[in-house]
Amino acid sequence: MSDADKAPYEKNAAKLKAEHESAMEAYKEKQSNSKAGQKPKKPMSAFFHFMTDFRKTNDGKYNVTEMVSQGGASWKSIDESKKKKYEQKAEVAKKEYEEALKKWNELPDDE
Repeated sequence: MSDADKAPYEKNAAKLKAEHESAMEAYKEKQSNSKAGQKPKKPMSAFFHFMTDFRKTNDGKYNVTEMVSQGGASWKSIDESKKKKYEQKAEVAKKEYEEALKKWNELPDDE
């Protein structure tokens, strides 16, 4: 098709895209203001806290799949005193989550 033939379709597509984007923004706004949109996220486990540090120290050394497998192997072989650090972080995060969840449960339900 020539550019002249495509023009009305492209114009219509641009109009529909703008309508969709405005509808999506309204939807996202409604979701973020609802009780469901404010629910706190679950905390990271001790392993995920460890993996955060592992990724930082091994950045660029492994690709994504190798990073996960090497991190898992390191987690299994890590000594208990070092694991304790990550378990404490997870415990603190869990307590914060439980407090946030308690506050969230006290919010009135959406209508």
